[in-house]
Amino acid sequence: MPLAIISLAGFIACSGPRLDPMKFDAVDAAGQAVRAEARTYDAGTARFADRLKRFEAAIADADRQVGGSRERTALRSYADAARTYQYFARFQDLDRDAIGGMVLLRGSNRPVALRYAIPFEERGGGRWVNRKKAMDMFAAKADAELAAAFRLVHDGRVP
Repeated sequence: MPLAIISLAGFIACSGPRLDPMKFDAVDAAGQAVRAEARTYDAGTARFADRLKRFEAAIADADRQVGGSRERTALRSYADAARTYQYFARFQDLDRDAIGGMVLLRGSNRPVALRYAIPFEERGGGRWVNRKKAMDMFAAKADAELAAAFRLVHDGRVP
């Protein structure tokens, strides 16, 4: 009997109130638009930047509506995806500096590449990364974060 009471108490504590998916509709839509644009590298950075701004604005708008730890966790997951898409865009903009598809990591790009474990080559005292590989890795990571946020909102599961 005591084990059943503990199990029931644990279930009640973990279940908590469900998320309101409608609060995240605009965030979901904006995130999917960014995801679709990221898959077409040749679409141009202006359109991607516009969609990313809309995604960030939808996150900011949702921030005023959400409450509770589950909704906050979901919103943080969307914000993580937006940040990773920002890094994707940053490396997309490095195209003009690419030499044979490789870009020199300078300034704030260096710690970002290291944090996301982007493979690099040491040459001439600098660290070089394959721009397309870095973009692919950022896109895959952001897609996974976006999918985790969507599952959290729509399935009620923490990724």
